[in-house]
Amino acid sequence: SGTISLPELKSVLVDLGVREEDVPTLFSLGDCNKDGQIDYEEFVSWLWVVAPAAIRRAGGGRETVAAVEEELVRPRAAERGGHPAMSPLPPPADDEPAVLATCKLAAPVCPALDFTLKVAPSTRISELAKRICENHGGSIREPAICVGRFHPAEVRAYGATLKDCGVLEGECIVYYDYAAQAGAVLA
Repeated sequence: SGTISLPELKSVLVDLGVREEDVPTLFSLGDCNKDGQIDYEEFVSWLWVVAPAAIRRAGGGRETVAAVEEELVRPRAAERGGHPAMSPLPPPADDEPAVLATCKLAAPVCPALDFTLKVAPSTRISELAKRICENHGGSIREPAICVGRFHPAEVRAYGATLKDCGVLEGECIVYYDYAAQAGAVLA
């Protein structure tokens, strides 16, 4: 059917050691549009962002205490959200204002994939694209990126900076869309 139901997810996760009572919460976090099914894009979001953190909080999985402690002390690239393995960007220079750039999937709306980076106006769109790909665990490439709103006529070149897009300080929204690529999830 191309989707995952709650009973299907429960069957797999319980076999992996997740407590049965935690599965409905994990399912709800993956079902972004709340239609009772997890479709492909919701699954990718859930697999790479939501599930690992939720499984750790629920006490499931097979991670050692040392691995969890290491993750807790590792510097995070994102101010909010984001894949734990996302590479950090250099902070803005002392003479440059900071921008809080929140990256959002244009459609479907899936808050579990949102993340916010503290960057400089001189940050290139290519650097944001790299973090977006990392947030999807490498399962996407070359996302189309717009700043402020998503419109096909306003897709930004990777060589452009936030400053080129009119972002000089404060906060901005970076919308992206992509075509899925063959990889770990699609192989």
